[in-house]
Amino acid sequence: MTGGGGGDTSSRLASAELCDPLSGKSTTTGSMITARGVLAATLLVDGKVLVSAGCDCGRPGPLLAFAEIYDPSSGTG
Repeated sequence: MTGGGGGDTSSRLASAELCDPLSGKSTTTGSMITARGVLAATLLVDGKVLVSAGCDCGRPGPLLAFAEIYDPSSGTG
């Protein structure tokens, strides 16, 4: 899991967690480079995650026009 989900400033997050579907537990890992809410995250075949779109919620303006590759194994964006 990464980023925020709602449309207000409290939902704009850079944090990330690794989720274990078998145990149902999550572990905090390194943060993304950019805080964003209402984003799209796509798991890539190499285990990295493409984080795209989203907004700088709470500030007027367009959606974020850039993406980042997040590596959960190293906890870096």
